[in-house]
Amino acid sequence: MIYKSSMKAIGQQIKHALRKNKVSLYRVAKDLGIAKESLYRSLTNGGNPEWNTIKRIVDYLNYEVKLVKKTRERSITKK
Repeated sequence: MIYKSSMKAIGQQIKHALRKNKVSLYRVAKDLGIAKESLYRSLTNGGNPEWNTIKRIVDYLNYEVKLVKKTRERSITKK
């Protein structure tokens, strides 16, 4: 699954990985010692998860973060 880069997209990717691995937010929160409500807010639309939280969840799921160079979008200008 590919998303454009944004904090919203990161939350969506993490939630997708949790569903794929059949792991609940409750389980992750409990195992990592993070408040469930805080974790939920971080991963919902408009959430702004801290890098440390993202890293802990990614490590928990045994995933890695990969950076991919953006393709350059051409702007169309009318004259």
